Amino acid sequence: MQIHVYRDSHTAGGAELTRQVEAVVEGALGRFGDRITRVQVHLSDQNSSQKSGDKDKRCVMEARLASLPPITVSHQGSSLEQALAGAADTLEKTLKRTLERKASLFKRRARARAEFTAVDPLLHRGAEVGNQDEFLTLLRPLLGHLSDHATRELRMLETNDLLPRNQVAAADLMNEMMARAWLRFADRPQEVSLDLWLVNLLDETLDEKIKPELRMKKSLDQHADEIHSEDLLQVDDQEWWVWLLGEDETITLGDTISGGDRATAAEQHDARELKDRMHALLGVLPKAQRQAFVLSVLEAYELFEIAMIQDRPETEVQADIEDARNKLRAQLSADAQSHTAASPAALAAGSTLKT
Repeated sequence: MQIHVYRDSHTAGGAELTRQVEAVVEGALGRFGDRITRVQVHLSDQNSSQKSGDKDKRCVMEARLASLPPITVSHQGSSLEQALAGAADTLEKTLKRTLERKASLFKRRARARAEFTAVDPLLHRGAEVGNQDEFLTLLRPLLGHLSDHATRELRMLETNDLLPRNQVAAADLMNEMMARAWLRFADRPQEVSLDLWLVNLLDETLDEKIKPELRMKKSLDQHADEIHSEDLLQVDDQEWWVWLLGEDETITLGDTISGGDRATAAEQHDARELKDRMHALLGVLPKAQRQAFVLSVLEAYELFEIAMIQDRPETEVQADIEDARNKLRAQLSADAQSHTAASPAALAAGSTLKT
C-alpha cells in the first residue's frame, strides 16, 4: 500500500508530519493488506487567513482498490491530528462495509450459479415430458435475485414516467417471464447458461410493458441532467454507489447514513429521496449501458456473462460500465453542489455579497 501525503501552503510540517500520517493510515488500513493499492492524504487549513477556530483543519483521504471506484472521505477538526484520525476512522469503516458487501454479492452470485447448474437437468426432464407444474416448482425458488432485478427495473421506469406507477407488479412480471421460459425452454441456446437466459427473458417481458410513445418522448425530451429532486441528502463521493446496492445482511440503512449509529426519521426520508434520484438517473441511461452497470455493480455478474447476455464485446461492456459510473458520480456531485448553494446559509451569504 503506497501512501502519498499532500498539504496546502498553509499547513506546516515536513518529514515528521509525513511519518505521522503514514503511521495513522497504516494503523487504520493495514489489515486490508494488498486490497488497497494507494492512499492519498490531503491536509489543509480552511481558515488560514483568519484566527484558528473550531474544525478549521481538514483531511481528505482517497483509497484506491482493484476493481472498485476510488473511495474518498473527509473530516474536519480543530487540529490536524483530529482531522487525520477522523478521516482514517471513517475510511476504515467505509472500506470494511464496501469489501463486505462486495464479498456478500460474489458469494450470493456463486451460490445462485451453482443452484441453477444443479437444477438445469431437472428442468430439461420436466420440459421433455411436458410436466409444467414440476418445471415451475423447480424454477420458482431460484428466482429471488431476478425478482429483485424486476423490482428495481420497475422503479426506474416508474420514476422516469415510462410506466404508470403500480400498473405492473413485480410478481406478475415474474409469472409472465416463467410462462415464457416454459414455452421456449426447448429452444434455449445451449451455450447460454440458464440464469443468463432468464435475465434476457425478464428484460424482454419488461420491454413489452413500455408504450412506444412514452419511450420515444422520454428519449427525446429528457436527459439525466434534466431531472431534479430537491432537498437531497448530501453524501461523500464514495456513497453514491452504496445507495445503489440497497440493503442486505451486511449493510443497513443506519450503516450508510453518516452522523450517528441510528437513522432519524428525517434521514430515512432523505435516504428514500436519494434512492429515487438514483433510479431516475439510472432510468435515463441507454438500456445496454444501464443493464451492464446494474448487472455488474448490483448483481456481481462477471464481465463475460454480461457480454454474453448483451451479445457484444467485453471491451464495450467494460467501457459502458465505467461511463455509467462517471455519469452518475458527476450528476450526484452537481446535485450536492446545487443543494449546498440553495441552503439557507448559502443564500444568506449570497444576499450579503450582492449588497
